[in-house]
Amino acid sequence: MSINQRIRDRRIALGLSSHKALADLVGVSWQTVQLWEKEGGTAPNRSRIDKVAEVLGVTTSWLQTGDDGAQAGQRRPAKPEATRAKAPGWMDAEAYRLLELYFSLNERKRGDVFRYIEGLQSESSAAAGGNG
Repeated sequence: MSINQRIRDRRIALGLSSHKALADLVGVSWQTVQLWEKEGGTAPNRSRIDKVAEVLGVTTSWLQTGDDGAQAGQRRPAKPEATRAKAPGWMDAEAYRLLELYFSLNERKRGDVFRYIEGLQSESSAAAGGNG
């Protein structure tokens, strides 16, 4: 998998639905992010790669190579680790962690979580007389 695909996949996994959403967090134009995600496109330059990795909650090494740093012989998957401290500035660490947990679930379990939260919201609204 290329760096372009890793950036795109991680952006989507974090719920950043547009190039602009990531661009705003990194401090570049949406067109720059579009080029980063285009297969055969550019990659973030040295001055930006650390910021991109930080915003995406991954290591610079994983972003560049797909390698999570496991030594030869170890069988750890090459995937980003949870980084609660690396939440984007517009999102608190708890909300970021909830997103990480949500996106770690399969589609069926995501649906279960969604329905459960909707149920909690309905209960809250009913307890508040429909004004909650």
